[in-house]
This record gives sequence, structure tokens and C-alpha cells, in this order.
Amino acid sequence: MKPTDFSYYLTDYLSKYLPYTAELCMNTIISYRDTFSLLLEFCNTKKNLPPEKITLNHLDKELIEKYLN
Repeated sequence: MKPTDFSYYLTDYLSKYLPYTAELCMNTIISYRDTFSLLLEFCNTKKNLPPEKITLNHLDKELIEKYLN
């Protein structure tokens, strides 16, 4: 299965950008990772959108606001 654009960019963000470009500590990166895990769980349980199907187009303002609330 080909990864979605969201999974590609999220993986790149967590594994390359945060540690090497932003030079964040591991605890901060883990915190970011856990936040995205919660977002994926929200999408799966509340929006019936499995993580492997999420694309960047799904992540609009309305979805993020519902997740944060």
C-alpha cells in the first residue's frame, strides 16, 4: 500500500525536521508524536477515518477544531 501524503510528511516531520533541523529534544518530539497519535485516534473513532486513509485534504480547520475541543 502506498503511503498517503499525510503519512509521508508526518514521518518526515517527526524523524527528520524536528530532531535535525529544529534541533528539538527527544521529549519534545515524543510529545508531538503523542499529539498526532491522539489526532489519528480521533479521526478513526469520531470521524470513521482510518489513519492509513488520512490525507492532507482531510485536515481542515473544522476537523482540527473538533479534535481540539
